[in-house]
Amino acid sequence: MVIAISTFAAVSAVLAAFLFGCDIVMCLLAAAIAAAICLCRLFVFKKSKLMDFLGGVLSIGLVAFCTTVPAAHTSYGYYDYLDMAERYTDAVLEDDTDKAEELRAGIAEKYRETDDMRYITGLAMIARGDVSGASGVLNSFDDRKSEMYYSLGESVIAAECDNAEDFSSRVMSLYREAAEMYPEWSYVLKRLGGLYYDRGEYEKACYYLLCAYKYAPEPDGETLYFLGASLMEEGQYDEGLAVLAQAREYDVSAEIESGIRYYTGQ
Repeated sequence: MVIAISTFAAVSAVLAAFLFGCDIVMCLLAAAIAAAICLCRLFVFKKSKLMDFLGGVLSIGLVAFCTTVPAAHTSYGYYDYLDMAERYTDAVLEDDTDKAEELRAGIAEKYRETDDMRYITGLAMIARGDVSGASGVLNSFDDRKSEMYYSLGESVIAAECDNAEDFSSRVMSLYREAAEMYPEWSYVLKRLGGLYYDRGEYEKACYYLLCAYKYAPEPDGETLYFLGASLMEEGQYDEGLAVLAQAREYDVSAEIESGIRYYTGQ
């Protein structure tokens, strides 16, 4: 029984690779493990009931792995998708319209047009100066509640603005509208709080950063830094220092670490 199941697992692994576009390396590894179980059963543990049990469990697990996990792991042919997306981006940047369209059509046909593909497309268009095209891509997003959508939105605004004040004002409007639509989305609340901090409106920064802290799945050093810094600017030194001390417990950028040292005098 173990030999039969293990053989089935090995065959399933190879078929999963070729029929469903699964990761060939992972599938061949699964096939090799299944084959090893067969060999151990035949030549090493000929009369071991424990090996019968363990081999059966492992082989059944391999069958599940071969038929579900690889397909889920590469549901859009992830590695092939990344390769095509990279070549597509290069074609857009090089202004090779025919090649870009060929790759775009191939990606859309094979994997469907996803928001991460739109994000790559939008950034590539901005890089070559096609801001109106990037704006059109932004408006085609399926999911507006995504970091990619707002990140690309900021990039489009930055490309359209002539000065920092105009950029700040328009990005503020973008995130204020987002906060109204998604009042418990910590990503938007943190970004809005950081923007108010940059503008010197520390009371509003504290409000949004506290909300971001409240609704975040888990605390992060960046939110805590801007909250602590805003409290310090508001004159709430004890509270600010306590929050900055918490921020230090997280892996933060060199820029934020420098800011913490500035406010704490260390």
